[in-house]
Amino acid sequence: MKFAALCALVWLAVPLAAQTTHMDRRHPLLLPAAGVLTGRIAEDDQGEAYYAFTAGPGPLVITVDITPDNANINVDLGVFDPAGHAKLAMNPRAYNDKSVMETKRMVLPKGE
Repeated sequence: MKFAALCALVWLAVPLAAQTTHMDRRHPLLLPAAGVLTGRIAEDDQGEAYYAFTAGPGPLVITVDITPDNANINVDLGVFDPAGHAKLAMNPRAYNDKSVMETKRMVLPKGE
């Protein structure tokens, strides 16, 4: 069972790359096996990307690492269960050339 859809709302951008994003909340793209997404954010592009993954039981750790190139980047990221209930939220902000890394952790009681 898919545990959650990962919703990344980026003020300046997403998609990271056309093959790694999916704009349909009801049909999220499977997160890569390594669980890592990387890429450049297109300037002045706003969007949403949805991903699904299986997790648990145990810790779930989400890390957002932003390295802006003389830009302001605002990310709103949420993890939801299959019923659409919010489980975790992150809102890292990076300004100008200052890199930001934010990590959040939760423990899942069972696999979902």
